[in-house]
Amino acid sequence: MTPIVISKNIKITQPSRNDNILILNAKEYDTPEPNPYLVNAIVKSFYYHKQIQAGKTIEDLQTEEGLKDSKYIRNILNLKYISPQLTEKILNGTQPEDLSLQKLINLK
Repeated sequence: MTPIVISKNIKITQPSRNDNILILNAKEYDTPEPNPYLVNAIVKSFYYHKQIQAGKTIEDLQTEEGLKDSKYIRNILNLKYISPQLTEKILNGTQPEDLSLQKLINLK
């Protein structure tokens, strides 16, 4: 399994008079922000997959999530199989700007 790398640009300034180092996360660097809905869906896909490998059923996960049907869980489970490159882009916030959860689910 290939590790997923999450990176974030930061600026480290000169030490201050009291030798503290100031780390800035300024928007001026135009650092991409991950879409929390897409990140959550990716994380859930790995979680659901692990739970199923541990012996839980989709119905168990459905009950755990308080859902009326299993369509959502089945859709999220399929996200485990999107390309590692797209997964990395989503986690880093560099995915296409128009990529929504619905579009991600509909990718084949």
